[in-house]
Amino acid sequence: MAKTIFIDWDDTLVHNRKTVQAFKDAKQYHAIMREAGLVVPENLSEIIQSTETEYETLKPSEKIRKGKFYEILCSKLDIEASSNNTYLLLDDLYNQRYAQLTNFLPGAKEFLQTLQKNFQLVLISDGYTERVNAQLRHLGLERMFTDAFHSDKYGFKVEGKIFDEARKLCSGGKKPIYIGDNPEIDALATDHGFDVMLVNNGYSNYTQLPSNLTVLTFDQIIERLDR
Repeated sequence: MAKTIFIDWDDTLVHNRKTVQAFKDAKQYHAIMREAGLVVPENLSEIIQSTETEYETLKPSEKIRKGKFYEILCSKLDIEASSNNTYLLLDDLYNQRYAQLTNFLPGAKEFLQTLQKNFQLVLISDGYTERVNAQLRHLGLERMFTDAFHSDKYGFKVEGKIFDEARKLCSGGKKPIYIGDNPEIDALATDHGFDVMLVNNGYSNYTQLPSNLTVLTFDQIIERLDR
C-alpha cells in the first residue's frame, strides 16, 4: 500500500489570499447578486464591509455553518433568507465564482502529479467542503486526493480535531508527513503526531521558526521524500 502524504490547500497549493483579495472588490458580489436575481443596492460595498465585520465576531462553530456569511448579508438587505433559501443560493454562487478565480501556486500542479505517483494524497483544509470541491473541479483535481478533511466538518486547525481525525488514517510506524505553509497554524500539526514541512509561498514570515520546522521548495520536498 502506498504511503500517505497529508497536504494543506489554501496558499500551499493554490492562491487563497489573492482570491480573497479579489472579493474585496464589490463587483464580485454585484455579479453574484445579479445572477441570483436580486436587486443590487447602491451602498452594497458598505453593507459587505458591515457583514464581514459581524461575521468575524462569530464563534468558529457559527462561522462554519453553510451560508452563514450570506445569511447575515440577507438580513442586512431585508431579504427573507430563511424562507426562500436565498442565502444558500448566494453561497453556492459564491463557491462557483471563487473556484473560477482559483489558480495554482507556481509549480504546485507538477508537485502534486509527482507525489501522486508514489503516495496517497489526503487534503487537510481550513476551507469549506463545497468551496474546495468546486475548486478541485475547476482545476481538474477531482481524483487527486484519496480523502479530505475540511473545517466545516472537523473544525478549524487551531482547534486540533481536524488533525486528530486525519491522523487516524495512519497507525504505527513513522510519523506521517503534513505539508503546509503557515508557520503558526500548519505547524500545530506537530502537536498531533505529524512531521511538518512548510512551503514558502512568499506570504508568511519564516524567520523565527522552531528547530523542528523547515521551509522548503516543492523540489526540495520531493528530494527529501525520495530518500
